[in-house]
Amino acid sequence: MLVKEKIFHFLIKVKELFFQKEPEVRLGSLVNGVTDCRFESFYSDEMDIVDELDIKYIYHMSHIDNLNSILQNGLISYNQALDLKHIDISNRDVNIRRTVIEPIFNKQIHSYVPFYFNPRNAMLYARREIQNNLVVLAIDRILIYHETSLFTDGNAAAKNTKFFNDLHELKTLNWKCINAKYWTDCLDGKRIKMAEVLIVDIVEPKYIKKIYCNNYVLKQYVESLLQDNSIQDIQVEINMEMFF
Repeated sequence: MLVKEKIFHFLIKVKELFFQKEPEVRLGSLVNGVTDCRFESFYSDEMDIVDELDIKYIYHMSHIDNLNSILQNGLISYNQALDLKHIDISNRDVNIRRTVIEPIFNKQIHSYVPFYFNPRNAMLYARREIQNNLVVLAIDRILIYHETSLFTDGNAAAKNTKFFNDLHELKTLNWKCINAKYWTDCLDGKRIKMAEVLIVDIVEPKYIKKIYCNNYVLKQYVESLLQDNSIQDIQVEINMEMFF
């Protein structure tokens, strides 16, 4: 174990014992474990912001036929998935617009794995005819703290969407619209409700905390995949309110 990693775990233990609160840390590697991190302050005001906004998870939707590969290999960016056999549920026209370069790290949007703050959005609505075969993955919010993570105030493919890397800017997002059941009551609501978190290249399967579906048959199938892959720490839930 690297010295940095030992210090990291030691400080977490101290915090748990005396303050019952996690230290603020921007993770430098989520793919290879916590091997590079920096402490901006011992008290986590960034963590407080995420708590204040009630961000429990970030979400990624996929076709059920992709799930076994996801459980084994993780979620990968559009660019890295080009040569893999999978079912792409994204909009082809929107995908063309995601070839643009984001303004912070100057990477193509397709270089990132996309997540939503709220999966009940226009993309899921557009796929409502196949939603009996879709799953929504609830991902550990710790990904937001990755030092190369981005988030947006709307659909990343839209021209007027803003990109951020400073977590304090989370407060500037229109959370009333993002968390609303429908987007039609909000000005520019379709774009805003699809606000994203973007994680570069790959997210390991260990960050999957829950899998949501809308029917019992699919739930049973998901549970069988988890059993086949000897995975015991991912919850599977039917949540009709999340779907259309």
